[in-house]
Amino acid sequence: MTEQGKLELIEKPDTIQMFADPYLRIFPRQVTLAPGEPQVIMLQCRRKANMLAGEYRSHIWFRSEKDYAALGKKEPLLDSNQLSVSVIPIFGITIPVIIRSGAVSASATLSDLKLEIQQDSLQYIKLTINRTGNISLYGDIIIQYVPTQGTSYQVGAALGVGVYTNINKRNVVVKLKNTSGQTFKSGKLKVQYISDDESKRVVYAKGEIEVK
Repeated sequence: MTEQGKLELIEKPDTIQMFADPYLRIFPRQVTLAPGEPQVIMLQCRRKANMLAGEYRSHIWFRSEKDYAALGKKEPLLDSNQLSVSVIPIFGITIPVIIRSGAVSASATLSDLKLEIQQDSLQYIKLTINRTGNISLYGDIIIQYVPTQGTSYQVGAALGVGVYTNINKRNVVVKLKNTSGQTFKSGKLKVQYISDDESKRVVYAKGEIEVK
């Protein structure tokens, strides 16, 4: 993960990172599915006595392989003098797998909070999440407008924001929803980075911006 939140495929692993794949068994590794057919993939975690304290993380990557044409769609080229072009999308999905071992902890702070206005009406909040500790953080960014007079209400949110252990900070941009079409003034914008577990909410970090 980059500081902008982009996931990149790495060719050479960083030696300081701890990966989960040596401790995982995945089966089956390859399946053939009919349209709409489900498949259960089993994961088995094999812990070892010499595991260091901290977080071991890898990503499982699911994608189609080898034969990208749908069944029944294979049509031979009848005229060898004609040129045929076919664009075939290859869909894939990655799922993070995290193993935590020993004493783990993490904390966060918010910095560089800034309200920006574009095209006279589009409003954004830019901020940086700073992470410390030996595990990743994953949660939601919730933004509320607190007017000088009146009731506060939510004006923006970014769900599922992760800060993995390979980075110490992540830059985030959140678009604000202002139904009145006017800029916020005479109050403040409260920003919270909270866990996504509704049954046990944890506030990782918070900050605010004064608006006039």
